[in-house]
Amino acid sequence: MLIVQISDMHVSVPGKLFGRHIDSRASFERAITRVLALDPKPDLVVLSGDLAETGAGQEYDFIAAQIARLPCPALAIPGNHDLREEMLRKLPRNVQGQDGGHLSFAEDGFPLRVIGLDTIVPGEVHGEICEHRLAWLRGVLAKDSSKPAMIAMHHPPFTTGFVAMDNYGIKRGLGEFRAIIAEHAAKISAIVCGHVHRSIIGNLSGVPVVIAPATSFPFKLALGEKPSLRFIAEPPQFMVHKWSRDAGFVSHVAFVDEFPGPYPLS
Repeated sequence: MLIVQISDMHVSVPGKLFGRHIDSRASFERAITRVLALDPKPDLVVLSGDLAETGAGQEYDFIAAQIARLPCPALAIPGNHDLREEMLRKLPRNVQGQDGGHLSFAEDGFPLRVIGLDTIVPGEVHGEICEHRLAWLRGVLAKDSSKPAMIAMHHPPFTTGFVAMDNYGIKRGLGEFRAIIAEHAAKISAIVCGHVHRSIIGNLSGVPVVIAPATSFPFKLALGEKPSLRFIAEPPQFMVHKWSRDAGFVSHVAFVDEFPGPYPLS
């Protein structure tokens, strides 16, 4: 199974540049064009949050139009910039509403179970996993299934060392979440996240955790003790995850834009 993960698109309203420099609409459109050029084609595209910059309806209209170009299903979870109500209204085929109002999903129609966990707190930058969402996740993972699972979430479930973004991590329910993962680690192939705008690899109870880079803009790498949050004009990227029973879960970073080549080795 081939899964493309696109994260932190921050699609803006027409004519609006992020930070006066970044055309996030154009970058997302190029990302979809790049996905369409992949060979082999993906079986699924997962959008792991911060699809829109402000949550305006016209931002999601543009996102819906780009998703419609894909030859495969696309599933989305919200990030802290997204509005659940607008996602439900504008992206009805790509999100699932659950009891308690969260937009988590569980998709069993693939060789790999694909679970999306909503971690947002409306109106806040940090995340949480409340009792409703913890109970929902317990129930999903408790179901008898011979398939391994991938969990997608916006906020990472570990400290990255990027202090400025760690300050906006999951503030509630993280201990309970980690206990659930530890209990079911044998059936979870990977956890994939966004939010930090950089490619980062971690581990939780033996489960690999992959943070995807952004298609909009990356933050400058800053691992010192003083929080620093500035974006930089590095190339936008997305993830391509390949799962098979023999090799397990393998992740690749792909660039949105084209570069010279390929060239022969000799």
